[in-house]
Amino acid sequence: MIYDWLVKNDRLSSRKYLVGESYGGFRGPRVTYYLQSQLGIALNGVVLVSPYLNPTVDDNGDLSPLPWMMTLPSIPRRNLEREKKLTPQAMAEVIAYTQGEYATTLLKGRSDPEATKDMIQHVTELTGLDPAFVRVSGGRIETGAYLREVFREEGKTGIGLRLKCDVVRSFSICTGAAGERSNPGQYYRAHDHGDGRLHHAYSGLEIDARYNALSYDVNRMWDRDDDLRNGSVTQLRQAVAADPKMRS
Repeated sequence: MIYDWLVKNDRLSSRKYLVGESYGGFRGPRVTYYLQSQLGIALNGVVLVSPYLNPTVDDNGDLSPLPWMMTLPSIPRRNLEREKKLTPQAMAEVIAYTQGEYATTLLKGRSDPEATKDMIQHVTELTGLDPAFVRVSGGRIETGAYLREVFREEGKTGIGLRLKCDVVRSFSICTGAAGERSNPGQYYRAHDHGDGRLHHAYSGLEIDARYNALSYDVNRMWDRDDDLRNGSVTQLRQAVAADPKMRS
């Protein structure tokens, strides 16, 4: 389709950029490398917004510190933003801690109780969350859990628009009313109906056809085989290696 459009509209010599968001981050590098290697179409740049590049990055969270290292920086970032203290230096310190002491403490597990205690205290300070919640979580904070807990005192729950990548995760937040806990010590998993509300903002496009903000039929047809789990980091690497001038 891309090739045919470029030929039909005499745009083969134009500058070309490909933008992919979420699952488009999975497809983007693969489409780019296919255009390069099979059709001789070079792109000037690839923009990946919240890219689904590496589906296996969240695997083995009970054993590996990597999923929690990926998640942690975005939560202090949001906390700093709420406190109007967000600066590049502050985030550099968060990332350095995540890649250093935080990771090594998670790897130690129960072998160093003092290090774990210090880690939980530091994560509490970074995230602004209830110390009891951080302690129960073992310092492993999932973004959905953060969204449920951060507004608890206000009787709200957060809905995250996650921006995922393989270095740092971030997200924006809107809030809605939250249910009450039957047990004050219980941290519940709320039903997230945010997608339905958010899609209304995207469904006002002026087109001469029905616009499906979210197609369950398409979602059911998504092939979740081993090829999906391989992600598309390899194709991104190949595409950049094939054309060093392409920006990503």
